[in-house]
This record gives sequence, C-alpha cells and structure tokens, in this order.
Amino acid sequence: MDVDIDSESEELFEGIDLDELEQQAQSQVQKQNHARESIDSIEELPFQPASVSDKQSFKVQELEKQLLIRSGENSILRSNLQKQSEQHNRTIEALNAHVKSVQEEYQSKIRNLEQEIERVKTESCFFEKEAQDATLNLKKLQKLNQQGKNESNTQKNTSTDIFQDPAAAFHSNVDDWDPLPEQIKVAVNASATKKKKKRKLSVQEGVGKSSSSVPRQNDDPQHEATIDLLCEQLVQLEQQNGIWLVSRGLGEIYGGLLTELSALEDEEGQARVSMLTKLIYDPVAFDTVNTYVQSLIQLIEEIFVVALKKSYWSAAGTILTLSLAIMTMEPDMVENILQSKIPSLANDCACTLVREKEVHQVAFERCINFLCTCLYNSSALTSNTQLQSQVSPMLFERCIDFQQPTHVIKLGLRILMSSIKPSAIACVPLVNPPENDQRLVYGIFSTLSRILADEKRAAKNHLEFLSIHDMVLQLLLHFYKQTKPIGLDVLQACSPLVPSFALATCWYLQLIQQGFQPTESYAQNLVNLLRITYLVAPSDLSTRLVNSGHGLLQRYVAAVASCTYGDLEYMSFQRSAKEVSTLSAEILELCVSPEELDSLYTLFDQ
Repeated sequence: MDVDIDSESEELFEGIDLDELEQQAQSQVQKQNHARESIDSIEELPFQPASVSDKQSFKVQELEKQLLIRSGENSILRSNLQKQSEQHNRTIEALNAHVKSVQEEYQSKIRNLEQEIERVKTESCFFEKEAQDATLNLKKLQKLNQQGKNESNTQKNTSTDIFQDPAAAFHSNVDDWDPLPEQIKVAVNASATKKKKKRKLSVQEGVGKSSSSVPRQNDDPQHEATIDLLCEQLVQLEQQNGIWLVSRGLGEIYGGLLTELSALEDEEGQARVSMLTKLIYDPVAFDTVNTYVQSLIQLIEEIFVVALKKSYWSAAGTILTLSLAIMTMEPDMVENILQSKIPSLANDCACTLVREKEVHQVAFERCINFLCTCLYNSSALTSNTQLQSQVSPMLFERCIDFQQPTHVIKLGLRILMSSIKPSAIACVPLVNPPENDQRLVYGIFSTLSRILADEKRAAKNHLEFLSIHDMVLQLLLHFYKQTKPIGLDVLQACSPLVPSFALATCWYLQLIQQGFQPTESYAQNLVNLLRITYLVAPSDLSTRLVNSGHGLLQRYVAAVASCTYGDLEYMSFQRSAKEVSTLSAEILELCVSPEELDSLYTLFDQ
C-alpha cells in the first residue's frame, strides 16, 4: 500500500524542480517580512516640527491672497465712486448752463419790454400832440360853420328836432365822426403798424360820414371846401405821422451803426452816408411813407454798391442790418426790398467773403441772416423765383460747414428747410432736383449726417446741438413726407445717413441714462431718430452697420434693445413709450436673427 502512494507522488511531481519552488517560497516570505518592517519603521517615526511651519506659511500665503483680493475690490469701489462723482459734476454743469441760458433769455425779454414801454410812451406823447392839433382844427371848422349860418338867408327854425336844424345835425355828425380819443387809446395799446392802419380807416370813415350826413349844407360851397381842406390836412397828418414813426425807429438803430459806416473813407461813400443820415433824421421833404421808404432803399442800394467795390465788409453788413430794420418796421415795403438789387448784392457779398482766405465772419452772418429773412418773408411767386436766382448754393454749403458757429449752422438749416416748404423756395432745389444738382443734394445730406454723428463737438455744448439735431431730424422727416417715394430712394442712397442715425441713437440713450437735462428734449430727439431710421432703414441695415466698423452694430443693437425691452421708455418717453417700443422691435428684426432676438429678450427679462 505504501508502495502505491510513493509511486503516485512520484508521478505527480514528475518534471517539476522542487528546489526551485522552495526558493521562490522563501523569497516571497522574505519580501513580506521586509514590507512589514518598513511599515513598522514609518509608524515609529518621531514628531517633526518642520511640517507645522509649512502649514503656517501656507496659511500666511492664503491670508496674503485674501488681502490682495480685498484691496482690489476697494480699488474698484473707489473707481466707481469717482466715476459717479464725475457724472454728477457733469450733470450739475449742464444744469448750470441751462439755468444761465434761461436767465439770459428772461433778461433779454425784460430789456425788450422796457424798450417797448419807452417807445409806447414816446408815441403816446406824439399822438397826444396830434389830438390837440386836430381839436384846434375842429374848433376852426365849427367857427366857420357858425359864420356860414349867420350869413345865410334861410329862415330860422325854433324846433329842437335834429333833422330840422342843420347846425345841430352838423355838430352831431362832427361829434360822431371825430375818432381821435379812441385812436389815442389804440395808440397806447397796439403796435405801430396796427395804429397806422386803424388811423387810415378812421380818416376814411370820417370822410364818408361828413359827405353823407350833411345833405343840407351842400348848397354852401365855402362849407364843403372847409371840410375837404380839413380831410386833406388829416390825411397829410397821417402820412407825416407814419414818416416820423419810421424815422424815429430807424434813428434808434442807425445811431449804433454810424461808427461802422464811417469806414467808407472815400468821398463817394462819405457823401452817400451823409445823405442817408440827413434822410433818416430829417424827413421833412417827403409827403408819403412809400416815397420816403423807397428813397431809403435806393440810397441803401447805392451805399451797398460802394461798400462792395471798395471791400468795406463791415459797412456792407451794417447796411444790411438797416435793410432788415426797414423790413421789420414797414412790412408793406418788403416786396420793394425783394425786388431791388439788395438781395443780389447780399449774395455777391457773401460769395466774395466765402472765397476770401480770411472770412469777415460778422459781415458773412449778416448777409446770410438777411437772405434767410428774405426767403421767409417773400410770398409772391415772382419774388421767390427772383430770390432763387439771386442766392448761390455755395452759401448754403458754407453755412452748414461743421466748423461754422452754431447760429450760422441754424441759419443754413433754415434756408434748407425753406426749399421744402411750398411757401418759399431756397437756393437748393431738394424736391425733384435736376440731374446736375443731384451731387449737391447728396453732399448736403452727407454734411447733415456729419452733424448728427460727431459726438465730440456736440458734447461740448449739449443744449446748442440739441436744437441743431432737432432741426436736422425735422428737416429729414419733412423731406421724406413731402418727396416720397423719391425722397426714400435719395435717403437710402446716401450711405453715411444710416450709420449717423445709429451713432446718434447710442449717444442720446447714453445721455438719458446719465440723467442729463432736459431729459424730455433728449428723449424727443431719440424718438425722432427711431422714426426716421424705421422709415428709411434699408434691408441690409445690419451689413451697413458692420461695414461702418468700431463695433457699431453691437452698440446699436444694445441701445435699441434697451428701448424695446427695458423700463427706460416708461421713465423718459412718457406718451411716446409705446411707439418707441414698437419701432425699436421692428428695427431689431432687421439687425439680428430670430435666435439672437430670443436671447436678447431672455437677457432683459432676467
């Protein structure tokens, strides 16, 4: 049995090296013992203080990091406070400028009222003297009538019936006809023009009553002659009154201009200035207002010619100021001035000043102001056509040059606006221009876009450019209304216009957000910008804004989205809030895709 077991063991371990297996087992046991010894040695290591110092240094580093973070936050807070302080300072400066302008405006109105009061007082004294003279004439008339009654051979009638007593009838009609007391009241309360017209009507009514209510005195030639003489005297008195009113008004203006006219040093100019001085201060040689004013216009025209010939620009501007005074005081003589050579001479003077290297700014402004006044005062078509041929388009281009003062830009815009209104025609035919003037029209709209887009100059004087931008936007809206669909094609073809609308929109929204005053005026200009953009926006609006550069598309989309989804419209736009929201939404659809539109809505809805 034992033999069998040994034989089987030998068969199992046949081919296996038992010594090698024993060595492998011993090596594994040694490795395990070595690992246990290393673990025990690690556990038995003593406490090391260096690890504590490392932890402390790590905590110090963490504290330093926290300190840096806190100091950065403090710097940001200080920067924000400084920005808010600067913004408040700008707001205060704008408010101070607005208050100052309002104060100056009220002071100017007070001065004008004081001058008007003095003028009315002077005229009241004059009419009082006139009433006294007329009363003396009426007493003479009554005395002559009494003499005629005593010399007549008609039988006296003792009845008190007014229709049976010629003298009583005459006196009654004279009392009813006398308009002088009422005219004195009118003279104190009404303007000089209305006074003269009412006085003329009173004289005519007096003549009518005298001729129709004294039928029984027609048999007395002396009496009729006396009445006619008195009527002639009253008419002459009325004409003399008008002449002296014009003379007195021009004298007040001419006194301040005489120094500038003294620049005409040649004999011809001095002689005409002396004649003008005598004509203004001593108009006794004239019988009617028309002949007096016509003589003034002719003499002004001659002085203007001399001033242009000798290049006396100051005197030329001064003589135009006198012409404006005549147009203001005598509206009936406006057509006479328009039909004279003065508008053409003013155009020549302004064109010459434009071609000069050093422009005489005061004279140029007076020329433009005179031409602008002529355009807005001309009513007849013949006068408009004549003015259109006398005014050069070069003057308008010079006026709206962005380097000009703001009041000159406004005059240029007024001239341009007159070319759209049916009641006046300016030098630039914007409505249906001929082919050779289309380049000029596009140049004009490009200049208007520069006025809207230049934020740097507008930021220096917010209130002035607020009114200028309002005039530009009103002009564009009126042009679109009067000339569509041709006007729409013209506005869309002018490539700088749409980017200028976008820049101005961003600028005005920024001003409103910063609280600049007056907020309502800024909001109104922003509403007009959205209106004109909605009306003339081309289908490739986003492409044009991208091509303009400077991230204009992104800025414009953010601004329009603020007007569409934000609460700003309910704070500043008031009644126009709904319109602004609708227009902005329509414009956004042209600028962004539907997916971007949804993301914008989500962003503002948070």
